[in-house]
Amino acid sequence: TAIAGAIDLRCYCLAESRSDGQLSLVLPDLGYSQTWDIASLPWDKVDALSSTVLKSGPKSDAVPDQELLTLLANKFVHQDKLKAVQAAQAFLYLYLHLAVSSGIKPAQTYTVRSGLPISAGLGSSAAYSVAVASSLLYSHGILPAPASSPSADSTIPIEHANMVNSWAFLAEKVIHGTPSGVDNTVATLGGAIAFRRAVKGREGSMDVLKGFDKVEFLLTDTKVPRDTKTLVAGVARRKLEEPDTINPLLTSIQRISDEAQACLSSTTLSRSEQLDTLSRLVEQNHQHLVSLGVGHVALEAVRSKTKEQPWGLATKLTGAGGGGCAVTVVPDSFPEDKLTALRAALANSGFETYATSVGGRGFGVLIPTHGSQLETAEGGVELSAIPQQKRFEEAQTEELGRWAEEAGVWVCA
Repeated sequence: TAIAGAIDLRCYCLAESRSDGQLSLVLPDLGYSQTWDIASLPWDKVDALSSTVLKSGPKSDAVPDQELLTLLANKFVHQDKLKAVQAAQAFLYLYLHLAVSSGIKPAQTYTVRSGLPISAGLGSSAAYSVAVASSLLYSHGILPAPASSPSADSTIPIEHANMVNSWAFLAEKVIHGTPSGVDNTVATLGGAIAFRRAVKGREGSMDVLKGFDKVEFLLTDTKVPRDTKTLVAGVARRKLEEPDTINPLLTSIQRISDEAQACLSSTTLSRSEQLDTLSRLVEQNHQHLVSLGVGHVALEAVRSKTKEQPWGLATKLTGAGGGGCAVTVVPDSFPEDKLTALRAALANSGFETYATSVGGRGFGVLIPTHGSQLETAEGGVELSAIPQQKRFEEAQTEELGRWAEEAGVWVCA
């Protein structure tokens, strides 16, 4: 069993119409931008979707057309960084299928920004997939836009969220090959889920943790790149070569996950008991993961620093380990000045931190605010007069959350 929760750091996709028959994808955080002539895209290679798929989304066992993906990679996508190529492939794959099936080929610029670290074990590709899938479904007219004057309790209908999730899962398959579907589900629906993979005839499951309340965390990016496939393959190899060592560790990790699921879903534990239990399980889980061989000296440096007094907090690696991010449980009563001091200490060691929470809302749609007071930038330039795409593209990563809050009202799943 794996426990996954939505963190309060988001990926944003801004779609803006154009009138020149062109389609653009702009990924400032990857240094990638490309424009296509819509008429020249390989429409003859794309099969129309059935009415069932168009109504409810691709089935969970749908497999991307590898011939089309190869064609897109070789002839339609700039040979750039691998992550940018995969992101562009996923975008074009969804755009083509939705356009052929809906009969709408919108000429637009899609600018995607990430408010969370990329390739750090935090599900940034799933957040990207959800942002792109939802933007395309709305811009192709397959999903109706939320009301222009939403009420305070307005939410995205669950059937619309499930549609977004199914297309985001397909995009994840384009990017990763055989993803579990956990990351895109959490990114779409929010909250937290418990996932059990199907093995040896046992059916898999994905259950929403009911009663789960948000937990504050400190994310620390070690800035150490990692190779998920190599790390996973290494554990698999050790399992074959050292079964007497590895199998008990995996069994213990399963027990920790089961206890964490029970803890986070509990209606009898007090909040302090819940957080104390979670901190203990975080410590145990990290130790077992290190024993599996997926630790890293940078992750241990973060863990050691957060464990020191006056902080005394529990930390574990995230994702596949081997670098990337560490996650630290922050109790509700933890003083703000102590958290600030800890972040400064980690920054002095060359790490980057993000104060966030786990268990937040799912994907959202922005309803722009009209008639709001204009802001004035240095030199007297009215920011509201600058095209949204330019403001959005040039914003610093840490400013994206503020941009989103000020842009209008969000209706979320």
